[in-house]
Amino acid sequence: MITSNTSIPFIKAENSENKFYLSRLTSEYNEGDSITTSTDINCRKLAIAIKAGDKITINGTSLTVYADAAVDATSFFVEEITLDEALNINANIAIDEDNMFVQYQRKTEGTVAGFDIDADGISKGGVEITGWLDSDTMEGATENNLPTAQSVKAYVDGQAGHSETLQEVTDNGNTTTNDITGASLTLGDGTTSESAKVFHSDGTYTKILGYGLQMSRVTSYIRPVVSDTSQLRLGNSDKNWTTINHYADYHIFYQAENEVMRITPSGNVGIGTTSPGALLHTAPSGSIGWSSLGNAGILIGANTGAGIGIDQNEIASKGDHMYIGTITTDKDLILRAGGSTNRIVVKGDTGNVGIGTTSPDKTLHVYNATVNEPIKIESGDSGAFAMFADNNTTGNNLIGATGNNLTFWTSSAEKMRITSAGNVGIGTTSPDQ
Repeated sequence: MITSNTSIPFIKAENSENKFYLSRLTSEYNEGDSITTSTDINCRKLAIAIKAGDKITINGTSLTVYADAAVDATSFFVEEITLDEALNINANIAIDEDNMFVQYQRKTEGTVAGFDIDADGISKGGVEITGWLDSDTMEGATENNLPTAQSVKAYVDGQAGHSETLQEVTDNGNTTTNDITGASLTLGDGTTSESAKVFHSDGTYTKILGYGLQMSRVTSYIRPVVSDTSQLRLGNSDKNWTTINHYADYHIFYQAENEVMRITPSGNVGIGTTSPGALLHTAPSGSIGWSSLGNAGILIGANTGAGIGIDQNEIASKGDHMYIGTITTDKDLILRAGGSTNRIVVKGDTGNVGIGTTSPDKTLHVYNATVNEPIKIESGDSGAFAMFADNNTTGNNLIGATGNNLTFWTSSAEKMRITSAGNVGIGTTSPDQ
């Protein structure tokens, strides 16, 4: 029950007269006056000003207060009435009339109050106004000052332009910087089906599904948890995918559903092959064929310009020159064939070429350990010659073969011949002796 000398709140309208009105009374009551009655008191539309500290003495069990407040009143204030008599717990305290309820909802969004409740109900002194709450800043909110739903809504609505728009509510107060923790957070319908979309946009593929997706400050990855396969696809829904596929430690790249490259667990990269045998292994479907560098396994430069193509059998260039060599003068260029044997050596310091030797001491040095004729000069027509000249030579000085005959030439003319029969002719091409 509410006992005597209890402070209870009521609403006073700040209208043009700043007064409440009492019905059934004929005179105005001022500060310090008291009203004593044994019946119900209905306050309605007769002048009596009630301010903080005024009293209404009640001997009955019911108090009804009506306020004649204009709909467009700009403010309401909560003040006190002191009771000198107990008011039973089931007694009526009513605030009504002239759209007061609508005004209350609109004008008291920041009202707060503290309540003490015991076994007998709301005890003496238990209902009082402890402070005002600013609905724009929430200033005045304490453990005893409770915001109304309207004030909270007004506060949140007013924070749209601020970083603290979303406020976590915990048992420590209205707002907190504490984390909200739990075993897990499930978005969607709690299943792993494709319909369990976390984000989607009506018919598009914007969604997050299933397991294996982690984004963090330290590590971000897409990893299968149950399945042996996961994919990252970039493209549209018409199979024009660029796909990174992870399967049993391999990374596989697809284009239009066809594998184009893979990285093995050992780090080998295969292009055109699913079993790369080296750090970079290319396996083109065709060969250069000395015509199209586009068939090369590796192309350096332009396909139509001065590029160099390399495939499994050839190295070709479309440029004016193709250089193979070493940078410094003391480094040799060595050509091997048939294993690790050095077949041809070009000395970096002298330019001497050695065939069969790694230490050529002449411009051309030919060596063979078992063959006595290591040099052969052959022509596809009727003669094969070796030319000798210095910087003053004007004609061709030749030694060569014409058929089975050995001939000697100076100034581009034959001067001597040894026939297959052993005859020697000087000035004649048909010696008989």
